[in-house]
Amino acid sequence: MDNLARATFDPTAPLAPQIYAYLRALITRNAVYPGQPLAEQRLALRLAVPQPALREAILRLAGEGLVDLCPDGSPKVGRICMSGVVGARFLREAIEADIVKAVAERADFALITELREQIVRQKLVCGRDPRSMVHLDERFHRTLAEAAGMGPIWRDLEGLKLRMDRVRHLSPEPLSPQPLIEQHSAIVDRIAMRDVFGAEAAMRGHLRDLVAVLPALVQRFPDYFDTPQEDPEGPPLVPLR
Repeated sequence: MDNLARATFDPTAPLAPQIYAYLRALITRNAVYPGQPLAEQRLALRLAVPQPALREAILRLAGEGLVDLCPDGSPKVGRICMSGVVGARFLREAIEADIVKAVAERADFALITELREQIVRQKLVCGRDPRSMVHLDERFHRTLAEAAGMGPIWRDLEGLKLRMDRVRHLSPEPLSPQPLIEQHSAIVDRIAMRDVFGAEAAMRGHLRDLVAVLPALVQRFPDYFDTPQEDPEGPPLVPLR
């Protein structure tokens, strides 16, 4: 963990939530690698925090599947769970499809203007700053949720999106920003036309792109993913009756 940048925590506020947020961001951005040990004593010294507060943060991360606890209790960065990514995408698609339908039903000129301005900003960073593009994509979806009166639900989605975000930050190349921007434009166009079902279809197609690139990412970064292993001996035999 010597490669970590030193963090500054507010000593007047509870430390465990701050440590949790710091480590969560590192893991989500893949700044630390799956399988990398989180030696608590050493990490506590590195971050200049009490070990009990660090342990509390690590246990919270373990509850979210970002950290694995070994049989002896020692933590390490967890791999990206394939089934978790697919499941999170499925749930997010269902929620955001309803969100965009609600927005399209009452298409608001000010909202459409704001969304188109966001797309202009996305085009400005396209290909130059992939990390900023991730944040702009996040803002686009959050704006839709807030416009539908679903701001609190978007905050609930944060936990659901963790595994998806790790994939998005893994490699910007397979997740080229240009198609994302085109998809955002298609969504806004459908909203502007009050095409409820067209907006829904555009959103579903947009969110399914992440799953489409998963096989290429697994092949490129096999150590990052927790993929089910095939039994070399095949499935168990069922006794004949």
